[in-house]
Amino acid sequence: MNEQIIYTITSLVISVVLFIFAKTIIQRKLSELKGSQKIIGIISIGIVIGEIMYIGNTWRLFEIAFEAIASIGVAFGLLSIALQSHLRNAIAGIGIYMNPQINIGDVLEVDGKKGVVIEMHLTKTILLTEDDQRVFIPNLKFTESVMTISHKKTTN
Repeated sequence: MNEQIIYTITSLVISVVLFIFAKTIIQRKLSELKGSQKIIGIISIGIVIGEIMYIGNTWRLFEIAFEAIASIGVAFGLLSIALQSHLRNAIAGIGIYMNPQINIGDVLEVDGKKGVVIEMHLTKTILLTEDDQRVFIPNLKFTESVMTISHKKTTN
């Protein structure tokens, strides 16, 4: 533990000295060159990233981060498998929403169901039939089925 503290402090001191050295050289030798401050910024970023990598490896911080990332990835994978149909419907819903061909008020016929589009949701579209019944159609049906669209009449 004490060795880690000593190595960390030594590493920080070396990084600061490297930064000051690089900055001094660039300011003396390249001061007239436009964009020389960008070089100092790039070197600073490199030193900081190197220092973070060294300290993270020395204190084993990345092991904790890798375990957390792996756990989150596994949980997300299982959740996406469990919610696969909902996710597919949601993605199809975004596609329908972005598609200018289908709008509220249009008459649609999908899988033998015909009605006027009254609501468009993320996972479903609701049609109102001629006999005032609401038909809930999963948005995925629009990508998998043949449908007929009759656009509403617009008055000018």
